[in-house]
Amino acid sequence: MSRTTPVVRHTADVTETSQRPPSRRSRGRDTRDLLIIAAERMFAERGFDAVSLREIATAAGTRNTGAGQYYFGNKEQLVSAVFAFRAPELNGRRTELLDAAASWPDPVRGVLDAFLRPLAEQIGRSHYVGFLARLQADHVRDNQVVNLDPDTSSSFRRCRRELQRRLPGLPANVFQRRFRLVVRLGVAALADYERSAPRRKRNQDELEDLITDLLDASSGLLRAPSMR
Repeated sequence: MSRTTPVVRHTADVTETSQRPPSRRSRGRDTRDLLIIAAERMFAERGFDAVSLREIATAAGTRNTGAGQYYFGNKEQLVSAVFAFRAPELNGRRTELLDAAASWPDPVRGVLDAFLRPLAEQIGRSHYVGFLARLQADHVRDNQVVNLDPDTSSSFRRCRRELQRRLPGLPANVFQRRFRLVVRLGVAALADYERSAPRRKRNQDELEDLITDLLDASSGLLRAPSMR
């Protein structure tokens, strides 16, 4: 069995692009990004309902405690902004891996790797996995995890289409239910690893082993005989 591809480190969330004094638009964009990053972390740590827009603004370092409402209107829109903020990197990485999935001895595992690995690569770099896990645990917000707008979730939707295409014998309703289970399993397992990792030295081989276990479990779940 081929070893999965190594984790690639990407650029930081916010980078300085110029030595010139920032324009008002640039300052506004930076403030917006800082609010998104603070919200992602606080939602991951405390949950959606336990955090206010004012607290997020304070954590982001802005003196205007109404900045969250100014830029996003409400927390639901801020959640959508977190997804949109992470989407370019995740979609780019998933597309790269999906394009290579056909070369795997088992292309289903290749597609599953394309879904899981970009999330695993966020561990230690952002709080995105914990953010997803918190939303999954909140049944009122759970639909935001799987019902994103097409641009934000393009690679996620492509993963789903590719898996369904490669499992033609599985009834559509059974596939949809099992795919949702795969998503929940992957996010929950990676979030559990992320929570426990700070208490010990991170080991890349250990994370690779977890990804391999998730590929085994997810592939088995999708391919299990259907009694329907």
